[in-house]
Amino acid sequence: MKILLWNYRGAGNPNFRRNFAELMRAHHPTIVVLVETRISGQRAVDVSTALGFDRVIRSDAEGFSGGIWFLWDSGSVTLDILQVNNQAIHATVQVHHSNPPWLFTALYASPKFATRLSLWDHLTNFANSHNLPWMIAGDFNEILASNEKFSTSPASQRRISYFHNCLDKCNLLDLGFNGPRFTWTNKRQNGLVMKRLDRVLCNPAWKHLFEEANVVHLPRVASDHSPILINNEPTPHNFGTRPFRLETIWFTDPSFPKLIHDSWTKFPQNVPLAIHDFTNRVTTWNR
Repeated sequence: MKILLWNYRGAGNPNFRRNFAELMRAHHPTIVVLVETRISGQRAVDVSTALGFDRVIRSDAEGFSGGIWFLWDSGSVTLDILQVNNQAIHATVQVHHSNPPWLFTALYASPKFATRLSLWDHLTNFANSHNLPWMIAGDFNEILASNEKFSTSPASQRRISYFHNCLDKCNLLDLGFNGPRFTWTNKRQNGLVMKRLDRVLCNPAWKHLFEEANVVHLPRVASDHSPILINNEPTPHNFGTRPFRLETIWFTDPSFPKLIHDSWTKFPQNVPLAIHDFTNRVTTWNR
């Protein structure tokens, strides 16, 4: 299952629907999280219900600030909303009835530090209220390390520390990513700033449930934020039969010389057959 997270900074933009449709055609996500939508009321209803998903839950923007939209295809996933506030939407997700449910939090952290601190407290309390597999995806408006910011001004170690403490208390891991390091830019030629503000976190139980899950930072499209694609169960690549390769470390094992001796003794006059026999023996031995 694929999940798409995108801070578009204004779903009321005339080009939003076209850009959104192009991402849907390219990636076919089952769940979409849009943050910083910046519209509310009937206009938010009209836009969000015209995006091709049969289920939508919104935490509407306050004026021209914030907003979280949670969209999903009910034919592919069962999703029950647990709680909605102005910085997070919590839900349980179940892809098939035979699979265990897990928690998904869609998040847009306030750009105001004091308000963001209240979100860290909220997440800590929520973490203490359950023992289910849990994933969080969103724009955290914060970095976890100095190397997640490109700027002439230094990162705030105090703010990083508060964010780290929240993750430690919630027992959350960063899922990492493929693609560009930074997910946001101010796009200025003079005074360029880039940060990794958008990320995906999970607890160990969720990581155990989806061991192969991966996160990709997609190229930026009509926004100062990169879309984030989460694939819970990526299709494994089939690279065909791996060619045989003699590993140097095998020579340090005391049982290895006997493999060579046995194959050569079995076919002393036929080098190709001796090599073939040795290859089979050492492949089984190395498993």
